[in-house]
Amino acid sequence: MPVIAMVLVVMLLGVLLWLLHRNEVEDENRALIQDILWVEQNLHFNLDAVMERLAQLADLAGREGDASVSFVVQGRAVMSNSPEVERILVRDADGRVRRAIPPAEADPDRGGDPDWRTVFTLARTLGREVGTSGNWRRLGFRDSLSV
Repeated sequence: MPVIAMVLVVMLLGVLLWLLHRNEVEDENRALIQDILWVEQNLHFNLDAVMERLAQLADLAGREGDASVSFVVQGRAVMSNSPEVERILVRDADGRVRRAIPPAEADPDRGGDPDWRTVFTLARTLGREVGTSGNWRRLGFRDSLSV
């Protein structure tokens, strides 16, 4: 009888330890999911803030022109506050670059998104900002975003 009682106590301790371990794993998974959701929400908030600043910059360009001093100053402010924005290109209706912030040496399209024309056409057609799917997948933010 004492041997059976000892075996039952050991089995009970084993089950208790297994339940405790399972509970800890579930807590870790829950914490990881919450962290991922927080990062996603934070990234979404930052992207929305950048999109809003770029939309305001586009509105300023429409009111004062892309050659105005305030447009250049605001463009540099957007770039300094948003490290994911490397260059701002203002294109005319034909897709030619009218203004680049910072100024481009020779070819402002060099090193950018090879699909910029598709994004540009889509943005013109829809009348709103458009980003390529590669932008969001890579999270490098080096490609085009047409506003």
